[in-house]
Amino acid sequence: MSRRSIVWIAAFAAALAVIPPGSTVFGETSHATVAVERRTEAAESPPLAELYQSVLSFEPGAWTAVHSHGGGSYNTVVQGQVTLRIGDTDRTFGPGEGWTDEPGVLHAAGNTGTREAQLIASTVVERGVPPATVVAPEDEESAPPPPDLLALTRTIAVLPSGPLDVVEQTIDLDAGAQVVLPTPLGPRLIGVLDGTVTVEIDGTSHTVEAGDGWSETAGAVHAYVTGEAGARIAVTTLVPRTAPVADAAGQ
Repeated sequence: MSRRSIVWIAAFAAALAVIPPGSTVFGETSHATVAVERRTEAAESPPLAELYQSVLSFEPGAWTAVHSHGGGSYNTVVQGQVTLRIGDTDRTFGPGEGWTDEPGVLHAAGNTGTREAQLIASTVVERGVPPATVVAPEDEESAPPPPDLLALTRTIAVLPSGPLDVVEQTIDLDAGAQVVLPTPLGPRLIGVLDGTVTVEIDGTSHTVEAGDGWSETAGAVHAYVTGEAGARIAVTTLVPRTAPVADAAGQ
């Protein structure tokens, strides 16, 4: 895959809401543990939007190309450290930290550290608007290597009215377990980072491997069944501001 393609994809780039990292979703028997969580206020969003969630892996020295977004883009570091570069200014973020990319602002993200870093990037744009515009490097041969794409999920969704929050999480699912997460109060994107997850959608069972994902609508309830090695998933949910991410009573 070309550098430009990878960077383009990268730019696509409370029951559950207030659970601190390291806690289980429903106690010790839930088989689901929130490892990292970050909640941020969303920019004004269209009622019908295209949503993108990409999870990126940055080896030391890897950088995206300079790019901007067509809507709000929300970024959470889930492993290692990722540096945001805007012009001549760098700022580095660790696990559970992150930033919001304002539409139209040129920037790049990369790994200036010595070990792998991982990032959830979630973008919300009006339907039909490109999620990103990439600036081609002057010398592509000498440009740093791009990040790898771990998972990509995209959907078109009707968003809740009024101000919204974006919640990004990674959740560890136990091996060989059936897990039912609380009912989402807004659209939810899920990407599988490790392992496999079997989920029933519209009466059809789908086995989703690492690198793929699916979306869920507000009020939907799905049971996930993990493989023998368990699974790690990335979850992005858009909900009314300050509301819980999900409704445990609605499962």
